Amino acid sequence: MKFNLSKNTNLEVLRCESCNLSSLNLKPFYKLKRLFCDYNKLKSLDISKNSNLITLECNDNKMTKLISGKSSALTELICHNNLFTTLSLNNFKELEYLFCSNNQLKTLNVSYNENLLSLECTNMKLNLLNLSNNDKLSDLCCSNNLITKIDLSKNINLAFL
Repeated sequence: MKFNLSKNTNLEVLRCESCNLSSLNLKPFYKLKRLFCDYNKLKSLDISKNSNLITLECNDNKMTKLISGKSSALTELICHNNLFTTLSLNNFKELEYLFCSNNQLKTLNVSYNENLLSLECTNMKLNLLNLSNNDKLSDLCCSNNLITKIDLSKNINLAFL
């Protein structure tokens, strides 16, 4: 499917799930707050011009790259079932929900994401998960990884493990 939305610059929500997209140009949509682009063929996504984006759902694509800007309002990133080998989260200081299971990640750095409330990172090859800066974390699911030891002593708000 192909559609041209370049004139719709006031777009705040874009739902393009299951549209067989292999690329998506988001640069004209500087007001975009929510993007749902699950079940496509996307290999990369550039959200560097979408500083108002708070929700990004990009599950079940072929993504290996997520390009973000320096200031991001993103609070929810759901990127299950992709091909990420790295996932840079440094620019997502407001991130509260991260669901990134079923990727090819060996490392996951959430130390800059101090507002993180919920983390799901199952079925990967993680051998280390440092959550010492994530004292707001209440939900954690990290099964089926290579983690042999995890220190949760600073995660006093954990309610689900």
